[in-house]
Amino acid sequence: MSGTKTPTAQGTWTVRVSGAVSFRIRRRGVYYGLACTAAALAAVVALLLVGAYPISFAGVVDALFYGTGDRLAVHFVNRERLPQAVLALLGGAAMGASGAIFQSLARNPLASPEIIGFTSGAATGAVLTIAFTGGTALVAPGAIGGGLATACAVYLLSYKGGSDTLRLIMVGLGVTAMLGSVNSYLLTRSDLRTAQDAHLWLIGSLNGKGWDEVAILAPAAAVLLPAAVALGRRLRMLELGDAMATGLGVRPDRTRLALAVLGVALCGATVAAIGPVPFIALAAPQIAARLARTPGMGVMGSALTGAVLLAAAHLVSGQLFPVLVRWGEAFPALAIANPESVHLGVPVGAVCSVLGGLYLVALLTRRWRNG
Repeated sequence: MSGTKTPTAQGTWTVRVSGAVSFRIRRRGVYYGLACTAAALAAVVALLLVGAYPISFAGVVDALFYGTGDRLAVHFVNRERLPQAVLALLGGAAMGASGAIFQSLARNPLASPEIIGFTSGAATGAVLTIAFTGGTALVAPGAIGGGLATACAVYLLSYKGGSDTLRLIMVGLGVTAMLGSVNSYLLTRSDLRTAQDAHLWLIGSLNGKGWDEVAILAPAAAVLLPAAVALGRRLRMLELGDAMATGLGVRPDRTRLALAVLGVALCGATVAAIGPVPFIALAAPQIAARLARTPGMGVMGSALTGAVLLAAAHLVSGQLFPVLVRWGEAFPALAIANPESVHLGVPVGAVCSVLGGLYLVALLTRRWRNG
């Protein structure tokens, strides 16, 4: 089997495999994917280098590839920073793909898992599992089950002679508020250690995570992400309408169900590993669509964008307090951080919440101005 790539005047390449199979790829999409990959690799390198214990590039290479050098460098690189970087990439990609699926299905940029309640449902499933089992061994199935149950509930409550996007979002917001109260109640009724374990999932943090969490997310991402990308072409066909999609050989109902299950499972697996991280699923598809200039929500581009966003947010969360401490040292009158907090790390979920809130306000303002 051989393949040839022929450029066209419309900004696409036609790839021919053998003589009977051919497909087109957008050049700008390829360039955008390469740029995201380079940005993700740069973020990983930065995450390995910086931290409470700075390590030189040569030290990172020795610790990562040879396991030699400073013992502390070997520990930080291989036991803490590398698994957290892997989690950031996998979790960001999973949430970005999940957001692309739901925004495309609902044809609304607000229809992301955290807005319509699926993330909160996955978090509630994780909290219930921790509260009743007293451990975290079954958090992954609990989170995925909670997300699926919430998805079914939101769909049934919003269904009234048909599916309406605005009604779906409003019902999702109400369900999110109710689940937040349920989570708070469960925390108040649990013992201190169980409450602390559950609180970690509710914040959304990569601090303290290791290879055990990677073992939760990596298998799910390895199965679900390729499946979501494979169904991405059908997702684009659904955006043309059910009649057109049916004429192209797509079964709308079955395809929507399969994509919805994939989206919820991606969201649930991420919540099980690192908690309900906001903003990524909301913003990644929109950023990818604008920068890659694609006509719809591309799953692959959204996944790559989500990986970059979460890795960058984790980098910012780890350097926020040191930057604030240096600011206070340079301008004592404007100091806002205690020098003793220089080694503290902000949960990545808190950083994403701030960015997500700003992004949501900007998105709503733009839609209001555009009518």
